[in-house]
Amino acid sequence: MGVVRQPWTPGEAAAAAAAAAAATAVAGMPVAAVAAAGTLGGVAAARVATVPARRLGNRWEFGQACAFLCSEQASYLTGQNILIDGGAYPGTF
Repeated sequence: MGVVRQPWTPGEAAAAAAAAAAATAVAGMPVAAVAAAGTLGGVAAARVATVPARRLGNRWEFGQACAFLCSEQASYLTGQNILIDGGAYPGTF
């Protein structure tokens, strides 16, 4: 019979999850694309190239969306996913 491994400790689980996330994607990009970009500036430029708006959102834009969602005008919205991604989501409705 083989050795039975005990469940992971919280620290081991967190480390494994972080390693898996880092190996899968960086800033929403596949690791191969990040490696090809080379530098942090290259990673940012490669990410921007994938966004139809051809730029990243800024704090003001994200803040305005949050303010709207917390406002009386959004009181009838329930259970929605609001994408603030410059059109980057590849799906359709």
